[in-house]
Amino acid sequence: MRSGDASYYGKIFEFFIGIDLSNQLRIHTMLSDIEKDFSDYKEDYQKLPNFFYLYLATKVKKQDIPKNLREAISLIKKQKIDKGIILFIYLIYKESKNLDFSRCITIKKDIENKYNKILEILKKENNLKVIIKETNDLGKNIFQNKDKYSCFTVISMGKKFFSKKNIKLYFQFATEHCKKYLLLICDEVEKWNYMAFKNLNEEEAIGRSIKRGLNYEGAFSRVLNDFDKDKIHIIKFSDLLKQEECKRLLKVLKEYYRKDKDFREDIEGTLWENIGGKLDELKTKLTEEGFNKKSKLLINYVLEEISIIIYVTEFYKGGYPIEIYPGKDIQVKRNIYNKKYGGLYEKLGLKGRRGHIFLNVEDRFD
Repeated sequence: MRSGDASYYGKIFEFFIGIDLSNQLRIHTMLSDIEKDFSDYKEDYQKLPNFFYLYLATKVKKQDIPKNLREAISLIKKQKIDKGIILFIYLIYKESKNLDFSRCITIKKDIENKYNKILEILKKENNLKVIIKETNDLGKNIFQNKDKYSCFTVISMGKKFFSKKNIKLYFQFATEHCKKYLLLICDEVEKWNYMAFKNLNEEEAIGRSIKRGLNYEGAFSRVLNDFDKDKIHIIKFSDLLKQEECKRLLKVLKEYYRKDKDFREDIEGTLWENIGGKLDELKTKLTEEGFNKKSKLLINYVLEEISIIIYVTEFYKGGYPIEIYPGKDIQVKRNIYNKKYGGLYEKLGLKGRRGHIFLNVEDRFD
């Protein structure tokens, strides 16, 4: 930057502090004035601090704008001034920590106060967005083939991720990318957790699991009211476990668990990977024999879940080949499709039509 930077910084910071979010005309006027002040930088914008891109937004190419600022600039260009300015000031505050405040230290506190007020506004709104962390197999094709593939998500009851806000974003993603979408609620299989960790008998455990599943179904059905119900459906594990084809798949998986050492070890590894902390805690409270009994109960959860995933992927209403989930693909499931366990792929009657999308939800202001 050249001489006179102090006055430039001062003018920028004064703009942030004095901005009136309720007066769009004033915002436009100040933007115009400041852009004129920096007119001599138009050919040298890459040397400017990130926040200068706001004033030069209409003068630079999209690829030259830092990715974290593009959304704010886009909002401003679309005349959504308030949200654009709020988002931009938030991002600039984070950038300002790298600036030299020695020439304008007197207003640093005012900038922080302005930032804190803005943060209060942001946190009152739903600022969540989906982030694609990883895709494999057919999951890689969904973005080039809109509405070609049907997809599903397994809802693990008790997993904090599955809030109504997050499910709404999943429904939006499905609306934009999937031919059909199925939300699966793990109700009846939850009985194994109740039996292992709460010491309930099977009848009590089933009753509590079914009731809890109905609560989830009711909550997500209310979210679904805002979407296309011909495209998005909600179904419970208890409905699918009754299907003869699903029963057959589960029987085959249990058979291989007994006789195939590699499959058995991988199923047990999946259990420990998912709830290792809870198992460690349980182990300290029980004898070895008691712990082994509880572990066998929990293995049923893994086997039933995989049987349902395979059933939905391959057989349910023509198949829903792509799983969308806030986590990585289940390795033992991939191993099945990669024919690791001798004859299991064929015995299950699989066709190899599958994929996975690791779809997370994050707060854009974290």
